[in-house]
Formats: sequence, C-alpha cells, structure tokens
Amino acid sequence: NEKHTVTVTPRLNENNEYKIGFAPDIRLGLASGNEVNFKRLNPLEAVSTAFFRMCFNIKITVVGVLRVITLRSGIADMSGFIGITSMIGETYEETIKISLSSMIMSIATLCALLSANLGVINLFPLPALDGGRLVFLTLEGIRKKPVPPEREGMIHFVGFVLLMILAIFIAYQDILKML
Repeated sequence: NEKHTVTVTPRLNENNEYKIGFAPDIRLGLASGNEVNFKRLNPLEAVSTAFFRMCFNIKITVVGVLRVITLRSGIADMSGFIGITSMIGETYEETIKISLSSMIMSIATLCALLSANLGVINLFPLPALDGGRLVFLTLEGIRKKPVPPEREGMIHFVGFVLLMILAIFIAYQDILKML
C-alpha cells in the first residue's frame, strides 16, 4: 500500500523491438543460478518455495471455482482440454524465444498449476468425483449403515453424465475462443 515512482527505459530486444517490462525473480531450486533473474536456492528454500507456490496454486483454483459458482465469472472464463493444450502451446512458443530454461520453468509451473487444479476439483463434493465418494462415506459414517450400492452407483452415473456434458460444453467454448 505504498506508492513508488520508477523511471523505466525501453530496451531493444533480439527481434529489434523496444520493450518495457519486468521479469519475475524465478527460483530454480537446486539448479544453476547463471541465467538472468534466476536464483539458486538451498534445499530447504527449494522445498519451502515449492510448498508455498503449490498452496498459492490451490488457493487460486478454489477462488476461481467459487467465482464461477457465485456467477462472478462465467463458463467462458474456464478452459477444458482443448484450451489447456492451446495454452501449453502458446506458453512454449513465447518462452522458447527467451531461453530453454525459461521454457522449462514456464511449462513446469503450468504443469504444477494444472496438477493442483485437478486435485482440488477432484475433491469437490460432486457425484463421480472423489469428493462425491467422500460425501457417501461421511453419510455412511453418520447413519451407521451403507448407502445401497445401486443407489450410489446411479447417483455417480448421473453425476458422470452431467460432468461429460459440461466437458463437451467447455470444449465447444474452447473451440469458439480459438476461431
């Protein structure tokens, strides 16, 4: 919450373009710190940085899903497998121009974000997901008797069908975004 005044001078890059911008302080764990804006970390710093970055990825996944549920974001803001594949390709194309290590770090960061995203979404209490199964286990623990397998199977089947319809709709939206 402080104001800072900074003087910025454009730099000519290898494509003869003048750019103004900044680069993050990228931490490469135990890797070499020879690249510009890359810092070498000791093992404890590497584990700590990875842990807090994954916590951040989980938080932004939960916040993103809550924004969709509360209608502050729409389905158009979501991406399915087509949009994710396109994003990976764009990330590769943009970062390989900088350096191989930038490309590797960007793709690794994107993979970590996708992993956190899938893990969090899988734990949501929806039928056909692990979170839905946890709801049934909780109900069985409270009731002290199992839910009939046929009923649970039907609920998971309906949930699966609805998830597939959602996946197809999101894939359709991804295709429209690419056109």
